[in-house]
Amino acid sequence: MTKTEFLLELTDIATQLDSLLERYGKREEIISLMLTGAIEENEDGEKYIKAVYGYNIYDENELEEILQFIRDSFNGDAGPDLGGFDVFLN
Repeated sequence: MTKTEFLLELTDIATQLDSLLERYGKREEIISLMLTGAIEENEDGEKYIKAVYGYNIYDENELEEILQFIRDSFNGDAGPDLGGFDVFLN
């Protein structure tokens, strides 16, 4: 399986999660964030994440906290404890 095929399969999973939230009418009750990706390097040696992501967040403060956690994780700093979120980017 290639990296692209893997990411395409993850896209299907993210779509299934979104459909599940809709089917059970939980979109406004559930906060979800999914980010799965591979660290790539461009021609200049700069790293970036080729990722599949999905989210369902309605509170801007929570969104910022989660985004900061992802940034910190990418930079090698675990960041704040988000109460059960496990994000592994490298």
